[in-house]
Order: sequence, then structure tokens, then C-alpha cells
Amino acid sequence: MAAAPAVGSRRSPRPHGWWPTRHSAPPPAEEPDDHGTRAGILGRRDPVPAGVQAQLTYFMGGVDPDACADRPRFGISVEDHRVKLGLAAPAFNVICLYDVRPGSPVRVTVTAPSGRVVQTWSEGVLERGPIDLLFRRLADDEPGVYRFRAVQGGRTATTTARLRWVRSPWLIADAEDANGTPVDTFPEGSRRFRIAVGGFPPHALVRLHIYGNPRDEPGGVTMVDYLTSHPVRMDGRGFGVWELRALPGDPPGCYLAGHESLEGYEVEFCVPDRPPVRE
Repeated sequence: MAAAPAVGSRRSPRPHGWWPTRHSAPPPAEEPDDHGTRAGILGRRDPVPAGVQAQLTYFMGGVDPDACADRPRFGISVEDHRVKLGLAAPAFNVICLYDVRPGSPVRVTVTAPSGRVVQTWSEGVLERGPIDLLFRRLADDEPGVYRFRAVQGGRTATTTARLRWVRSPWLIADAEDANGTPVDTFPEGSRRFRIAVGGFPPHALVRLHIYGNPRDEPGGVTMVDYLTSHPVRMDGRGFGVWELRALPGDPPGCYLAGHESLEGYEVEFCVPDRPPVRE
């Protein structure tokens, strides 16, 4: 089974045309460079709030290995296996391809309700069995029923799924690669990080907790410590975009951002060792 990229959590091209205004909190205020020595949010070391874990164990995960158990016929299905909504937002939804065969690529097309093709894949096949793909949707993406089509040789499979907003707290990395394709981990060298947050009460101020100082512990796990919290304001639907800019004086390394209601589903972001001279 060909695995999808790892989700930046402990479990775990933007087209032209229809594109409504993003409902998000304003970006954090710029802070002076201070000759490369000034630290920002990641330089804080605050007391642990009540109800928040002081430490977390950390490991990288990906798509559930049982998410796309193979079927005897060529087919396609889509589901977010965490929130159980079929096609959810914000979420990385899993597209499962069944009974793919070596010898020819399998091509997948996703079409939005308006008829726009919003994402395509062409996957080589090395062995017979299922393939899983990740399809990101955000709260401001086009609502309605999406169509999914897979073709391999003379075989074609289709399915549909209606996009629904998450109904309980959830968060995912809001990132794209150099080609503008959505990815579930922040590109290497990033210093600005966005996390799509949803499923909270309308207009709530939601504080995501930041953990860092990773260290290996017996048993093959990594432990991280609570450092500080950074807020995002939800819009009238209960969605928002959390944003953080790492300043030149912030300690390099990898961090987790999460919420106490989602322990085990934190998003990872990594600050590079050498910040650029001028951003």
C-alpha cells in the first residue's frame, strides 16, 4: 500500500474562479528585527494554564493503515477517518483507490460543485493493492457535492461526497508547497505558520498551546514541554486561521501547537537554524 505523506501531528493549487474571502484573524503585528536577536512568541516560557498538560509525548503519524483496506474491484471512496463526515472542512480527507494494478498509472480528478477541477493526481503503481491520497478542504472552500473520478487503463471508478464543516474542534496545517499544492506539513525553511481551526463556538477566542524542547525518552518516544499559548479569534461560524511568525531570535527547532480538547492531534512546525538576513 502506498502511504500518504505523514500528517504533522502526534496521530496522524488554489484554483482561480470561485474563491470567497478567507474568514481569519488578522495576522500578528510585525516586530522589529533588533539586529537578529529579538525573540517572539517562541521565546516565551509561561506558567502552565489550568487544565493544560505540562508535557506531551510525541510521535509522527500518518493515515490509519486500515483506512483503505483493499477491495476486490477497482473503486474509489473518500472519507475523513477522524471526524467521520465523508468530506470535511477543515480536514485532510482520505481518498482510497482499490484494486490498482502495476503496469499503468492511475489518474484521479476531483471536481467541485461548480464544475471546476480542483485537484488531480497521477500515481505510478508498483504493486497490486490500495492507494491512499490526501485531499485538503478548508472552511472557505466551495460548499456542495464534489465528484471524484479514478481511471487506470480501461477501468473507471467514480464517487461523490458532500463537503460539511466539522462539528467539533479540529485543526490542520494550512500550507502549500512551492507549486501551490496543499500539503499536510509545513515546507522546510518556513518561518510563517498558519493552522486552520474549526468546530469551536462562534466568535470564541481559542488559545492554541505551544510545546517545544523535544528530547528522547526511553521507549522510543519524544517528550515536549509546554512553552506558551497564542490565540486565534473564531468567526461567526466557529472557524479561524491561527498565525505565527518566527522572529530571528526565536530558538530553532520543532514545536507542536494544539488545544486541550484535542490532545494527541497537535500540528508540528519547525523553525530553521539560519533565518534569512531580511524577510
